[in-house]
Amino acid sequence: MKNRNIFIALFLVDLLLLFIGLKILFPTFCYDLIAVKTALHQPEIKVAKTQTAEADYLSVAPFLDYNFNSLQVKLDQKLKVPELKVYKGEYFSFYPQGELIDSREKLEAILGEDENSFSFSGQLIKNKEAVFLLSKGKKRAFVDPLVFNKLGFDWGSVREDQEGQLNQLEKGVEINFNSPHPSDVVIEFEGQNYLIYEKRLYPLSQKIKDDFLAEVIPIKVAQLKPQLLGECQRQFSLLGNFKCQLKLDQNPTEIAASTYFVELLAGTTEEVKEAEVTLSAWGKFQLATARKTLANLKNILVLRYGDFLFN
Repeated sequence: MKNRNIFIALFLVDLLLLFIGLKILFPTFCYDLIAVKTALHQPEIKVAKTQTAEADYLSVAPFLDYNFNSLQVKLDQKLKVPELKVYKGEYFSFYPQGELIDSREKLEAILGEDENSFSFSGQLIKNKEAVFLLSKGKKRAFVDPLVFNKLGFDWGSVREDQEGQLNQLEKGVEINFNSPHPSDVVIEFEGQNYLIYEKRLYPLSQKIKDDFLAEVIPIKVAQLKPQLLGECQRQFSLLGNFKCQLKLDQNPTEIAASTYFVELLAGTTEEVKEAEVTLSAWGKFQLATARKTLANLKNILVLRYGDFLFN
């Protein structure tokens, strides 16, 4: 009887190790999709030869950056469409572009005339409580170091709050995994700086950047416009709700993105109450994927428990 119990225990341990091994080799994650129809701007999409309609979006921002090779979307609605377009990029990829800021007057028209707007907007300051981004006169805390990394900020640009400046500022909304880059952030694409403000991109002249926003370290980005991953093809569902799969023959390259956007016709997101996306690397062995899983686990442990482990 004792030997039987030992055998069962060892068998269960083997199954657990097998499950962990498969998760490392072929990670699969399920996320809730969030409606962002008020945050994005996109040119009209064609719904018929003589009709056009504005697009709404559902988005998800996985905090782990993998080269997924499968993407599945499930909605609680019975959409009458054969497929949904899926994009990857950042929220600012959909923002309309504003006028070039090449004078102090134009910068004041956006940020305000207060000298502090020029001195502190977009800066990163930390105290014992958290790391904060100064945005629109408020301090916005990052909820997790992984959020800071995901948005592309540089830890070297964070300075200590030695003068107690943070105590004088009102708290703004926290920056989480689904937050877009806040207002007052500067990004750089192919040598051109852009100021993000109120869901719009403003090109900055180099002189304005050097004279008034010199302390703001630009986030270098690889793409400015959203990239179409492919069309998520509708699949059969017993409940009749919409379900689709992004086919690999339409998208032979890996699906890697900071944020995913699923395009719907305008007004549709108001009807969707539950939506989820499943991202998976199942069925395609990649040694790099296993290495990334282990590296991500290490980074999570270091970021969250580093002070406890190494002090």
